[in-house]
Amino acid sequence: MGYWTEVVPQWAWILLFWVLFLILSNLGVLAYGEVEFWLALIKVVSLTVFFILAICISAGGIGGRVIGFKYWVHPGAFADSVNGVARTFVIAGTLYAGTEM
Repeated sequence: MGYWTEVVPQWAWILLFWVLFLILSNLGVLAYGEVEFWLALIKVVSLTVFFILAICISAGGIGGRVIGFKYWVHPGAFADSVNGVARTFVIAGTLYAGTEM
C-alpha cells in the first residue's frame, strides 16, 4: 500500500484489514456469502471488460493501428519449433503448480 500513499503507516493498513475481516467473520454465513458473491462478480466483470478492451486494441478500434497477428510473421509463433513449445509447457506447469511441489 505504500506505493500509492505513504501517509498511512503499514501497521494501520494491517489493522484496518484485520478489523474488516473480523467484522465480516462475525456477521455470519449470509453476509460472507454476499460479500463473496459481489467480489466474484466484480472480478468476472473486470476480466470481461479487459478481454473486450484487449480485442478492441488488437483490432485497431482504440489507437487506430491494427496490431492483429503482426508479431507472428518473422520468426513466427513457433520459432523454436518443438523445443519452444516444450519449454512453454514446463514454464506454464511450474507457474500453475507452484515452486513448492
